[in-house]
Amino acid sequence: MLRTTSIFLALAIQASLTLAFPSGPPNSACEDRTPSHGVPPQTSEPPYEFDVHYHDDHFDVAIIADSGAFLGFMMQAVDSNGNLVGHFQPKDSKSQVMTCDHTDDSITHANAEAKDAVYTAFYLPDGLSADGVVVRATVVQNYATFWNNMESIDLGEIDPHH
Repeated sequence: MLRTTSIFLALAIQASLTLAFPSGPPNSACEDRTPSHGVPPQTSEPPYEFDVHYHDDHFDVAIIADSGAFLGFMMQAVDSNGNLVGHFQPKDSKSQVMTCDHTDDSITHANAEAKDAVYTAFYLPDGLSADGVVVRATVVQNYATFWNNMESIDLGEIDPHH
């Protein structure tokens, strides 16, 4: 009986932890994209990568799993001073925009389903150079395993108007 209770309790805790923020992080994550999971982020290289391309008037930004899926993510674009810039637009149903400093300046997961990739569009404000702008991301593999140190290349390096 004790073993059954222990197994049930462990499964219940894991389920509640996995579903803590199934439809995106709280606003408290805006400052540094760190989940309030009570565990430190991973310091190893993440098993995910950015794929960034310039397309017409925006950047196509994707996070792609090298191996294994992920449950959650949060992306923001920052200038060389660390200020949030631009706005995102989801390109699939796995993503939704979030407002931290200004409208749609962040993008996050829309559900807790496993994802192999997410695709978004990022728009710079008119007149702002892409030089020094990078996309930063946190990717959550599971409740206790996440990376908040992902950073794209400088968008100025791929902007044809550079």
